[in-house]
Amino acid sequence: MYKSPRDIIHQVLVVEARMLLRNSNSNVNEVASQLKFSDQASFIKFLKKHVGKSPLEYKGSDLY
Repeated sequence: MYKSPRDIIHQVLVVEARMLLRNSNSNVNEVASQLKFSDQASFIKFLKKHVGKSPLEYKGSDLY
């Protein structure tokens, strides 16, 4: 299956976001900033689209 460069970048961002949310004491705004999102709302929308959960829902879940 072909993956565009954009798809690959999104996949990497999701992996990084998951690691930061699960393994750090950073809040959602700090994670969004570390991943170079323009703002927290953009990060929340991105993660919800790609993971199906908001960052707070993801951080509180036991699912990886």
